[in-house]
Amino acid sequence: MNVLHLIGGGELGGAEQHIITLLPRLQTRGVQPLLACLYKHAPLTEKIRSTTAPPTPIPTDLFPMRAPFDLSPLPRLLKYCTRHKIDLIHCHGLRANIIGRAASLISRLPAITTWHSWPEQDFPGALTGKIAMTLEHMTLGLSAGSITVSHALADKLQQWPPMERQKTSKKNRFHQTIYNGYTPLQRTPEEHAQARQDYRGLWHIPENAVVLGSVGRLHPVKGHLYLLEAASLLASRFPALHVLLIGEGPERSSLEQQLINAPYTYTLAGHLPNAERALPAIDMFVFPSLHEGMGIALLEAIQANLPIVATAAGGIPEILRAGTDALLVPPADANAIADACQRLLENPAHSQALTAAAQERLTLFNPEDMADQTVAFYRQILY
Repeated sequence: MNVLHLIGGGELGGAEQHIITLLPRLQTRGVQPLLACLYKHAPLTEKIRSTTAPPTPIPTDLFPMRAPFDLSPLPRLLKYCTRHKIDLIHCHGLRANIIGRAASLISRLPAITTWHSWPEQDFPGALTGKIAMTLEHMTLGLSAGSITVSHALADKLQQWPPMERQKTSKKNRFHQTIYNGYTPLQRTPEEHAQARQDYRGLWHIPENAVVLGSVGRLHPVKGHLYLLEAASLLASRFPALHVLLIGEGPERSSLEQQLINAPYTYTLAGHLPNAERALPAIDMFVFPSLHEGMGIALLEAIQANLPIVATAAGGIPEILRAGTDALLVPPADANAIADACQRLLENPAHSQALTAAAQERLTLFNPEDMADQTVAFYRQILY
């Protein structure tokens, strides 16, 4: 079975990490994946070529779209599907959904979608979010099925009025939640200590600094604004406080403005390939997302043995049990973030207990299970 994966690929976020983990495992299960990215500059294609070790190379190509509704690459995409004898189109994200479903309409190939997040919340403005949902609505009937990366996202999708109207029809009738798989980075205590020293040295962070860190796109939906406000509330109690943000995105200039008079030191590290290698530089991982499909960065923080303060948003409570694995707080509440951080910083025993309990959660996100379930879903669609 030949499956074409369509994705923007213009950044290396959670959806792209999912692709990197999934595609080589599909090959070992009798599925030939092909990758098509929809941005002119797509670092995902290079990442697939350089970091995966499949039985045979995974074919990759670019079909740049100027906007989510730009269908000019469609003729070439249709020829590509014919030439490579594609059996199924697997879409990831708004752009992929639009052009993939259009290709499905013309070619009669089934197209499915993995919902990594809620599209309306992926854009910085309310208007663009509404346009995204309108485009999703217009093309939803062309989809043969949906995979969601969390049950919370599945519930939101099923309650969406356009989806509810399709429940009595045969369109888009296959739905399944498949958790993203995560391959933990194996690291000895000595390697952990060395990474802490190396990355703190790289960013000139003193060894005695108390580092609150987060990894993710600098995007309004990630809630970094509330982390910075929480840090300001904590600064007088913890004079050595330092905030470390790893990631890049459209919110950077706004965050820089907020940090001008910050009462603590900080580092905006920008995009860092293999960011999980730098996690030992952090003392406490703070994940302040306003909405979240799943949150692979949380799995990386668990594996790095970091205490975690996160929002109880979207699929996050499916990863972390509140009060058992981490402290979960309401979204958009800087005071709650500050209070939770203070509780853990002042009670190392509680912090260590949460960190130890969280380790067992990693078994829920086995990449082999993810690949098995995905192949089974393909077969359900095709046969």
